[in-house]
Amino acid sequence: MYTNAATLAFRRLCGHLEATRRGIHDPHLDAADQDQYLANLRAINIELMHIAIAKNYASACMDANEFIERYLNEHGLSAIELLRCEYNSAFGSSSTDGVEQMALLFAHKLTGSKMSSAALQSYYHEFYNVLRTYFEEFKSITLVARA
Repeated sequence: MYTNAATLAFRRLCGHLEATRRGIHDPHLDAADQDQYLANLRAINIELMHIAIAKNYASACMDANEFIERYLNEHGLSAIELLRCEYNSAFGSSSTDGVEQMALLFAHKLTGSKMSSAALQSYYHEFYNVLRTYFEEFKSITLVARA
C-alpha cells in the first residue's frame, strides 16, 4: 500500500509542480539543476508520507522511519535520505507550520532563497495537497501487529 500511495503522490507532485514551474517562469527556479530539483521533490514526498504515517499511526512512526532510512540506503539513495532528514528537521523546527519550513528549505536549496514568492506559495500549497492525499490514504488503512 505504501508503494502505491507513494508512487501516485509522487507522480501527482511532479506533474503539478512541473506545470507550476513552467507556468511561473521564475528565472532562479528555471536555472535550478534538474537532478537536484527531482532529488529534493523525492525527499519531500517521502518525508510528507512519513509525516502522515506519524500523525495517523504514532506507534508505527519509528518503524517507518527505520524502514525508509534502510530502504533508501540499501538502494543507493543515501543522498535522498540525507535530504529527507533535512526536510524532517525543517518540519520539526516549527511549532506552527512545518510544511512552510519545508517549502522555505526547498527554495533555499534550489535557488539560494531567491525563488519568487508566487512560486514559493505554489509549492507550499502543493506540498499540503500531497500531505492531505497521504492523510486520506492512510485513514483507509488498518494496521495489524504481527506476532
